[in-house]
Amino acid sequence: MIRVVIVALVIVLVGCSDSLPTYEENEVIIVEGITYVHNSNKPLTGWLVYYHANRNVMRQARFVNGLRHGPTEVFHEDGTLFMRGEYENDLEHGLMELFGEDGRLWQRSWYVNGEQHGGHETFHDNGQLWTRVTFVSGAKQGVEEGYDEQGRISHLWRYENGQLNGIQETFSSETGQIVHRDAYQNGMSHGTSEGYDEAGRLRSRYMYELDEQTSIECWDENGDTHEPYWHLGFYEGEPRYLDCVRSLEQVQ
Repeated sequence: MIRVVIVALVIVLVGCSDSLPTYEENEVIIVEGITYVHNSNKPLTGWLVYYHANRNVMRQARFVNGLRHGPTEVFHEDGTLFMRGEYENDLEHGLMELFGEDGRLWQRSWYVNGEQHGGHETFHDNGQLWTRVTFVSGAKQGVEEGYDEQGRISHLWRYENGQLNGIQETFSSETGQIVHRDAYQNGMSHGTSEGYDEAGRLRSRYMYELDEQTSIECWDENGDTHEPYWHLGFYEGEPRYLDCVRSLEQVQ
């Protein structure tokens, strides 16, 4: 127990090292979103620290005039870091990072005045990059790159104002071949959608008008055309639909 408390104190001292006073949860009160020192009308300027039941630090944040302003850190119960970020006037502003219980980096994002704005990255359990995309005023913008755990490309999805727009590409993790190439407009399927097998052979082509399927063509592994299959809807009450792939839910 002594060792745990010492570790917690070391974390506090390292994090709160700018000579501002440090307060605990029972020493403050929050009124209309402003944090005050208890039994005073003075908005908190200093560090506010919360603890887990085992007295390991749960959260520590720098406040100025009653609002988070500066670094904030959140910890798992075992003392490992969960979140680290910067705030300005109680809004996320700057780099925000999330970590797993094993200490690995899970997500890295940039914020401006409370909105995601700038780079955004996520990572697999083995540390490999999972996705990378740019946010503009809270919405995805441009190409999102996706990778598997071995670092191979898994998708290239294109966004405008947070919606899929343009040609979306998905790749096989086994061969690297493209397996889907889909056209989108303002978040809806619009245009040609093509599916390929692991060998890169065209197996399906769908045409869409604003999410409504208008035509379908299917090919087998030999390149011969075949009729599509009727399928039940995904949810009860949904109409059946045509697909090039046979499944257990196929309507006879």
